[in-house]
Amino acid sequence: PELYHGNSKGGISLNTLANGKAYFSNFKVTQINDLDFNIPIKKQINPGIIKNWELSKSFKMSELDLEKSPEAQKLSDLNWQKVDADDNGLVNVAKYHKRTTMEPECVYAKTIINSEEEKLTELQFGYSDYVAVFFNDQLMFSGNSAYRQRDPSFLGIIGYNDQVYLPLKEGDNEV
Repeated sequence: PELYHGNSKGGISLNTLANGKAYFSNFKVTQINDLDFNIPIKKQINPGIIKNWELSKSFKMSELDLEKSPEAQKLSDLNWQKVDADDNGLVNVAKYHKRTTMEPECVYAKTIINSEEEKLTELQFGYSDYVAVFFNDQLMFSGNSAYRQRDPSFLGIIGYNDQVYLPLKEGDNEV
């Protein structure tokens, strides 16, 4: 049920840790050409997951000031595209934007959080590579979670490992 790209041919790779040591036991590969996958059962969406997002067009990172919001940089014609997060709350940006150059690229993602009252709320999030979180045009967090950036064994795996506290105002708030 977790095959995000559907059924397709692929390969297998065995890798070692950074020190080159690995142990494999009773490893066996069998080729099967007539797999029949059952229709996946729809998972219950966790409460608090933000499903509705908008993605901008892609930019070369070198063209941007990553510490300023799009509004503060006076970026126009962002071509916002509405997208939905998957059931885990993740948005696979590569699904909507293919790389056009070897130079690092980025997109802006935004959503609206509507609050009935002024309050402080925690936003847990995960990301791959680099992120800057803006809240109502103010930089609240930036980080680098690329492969091996946090430590030599870090694989760049996405999880809800970071959080920021947002001072919600009554009404609409933009993240």
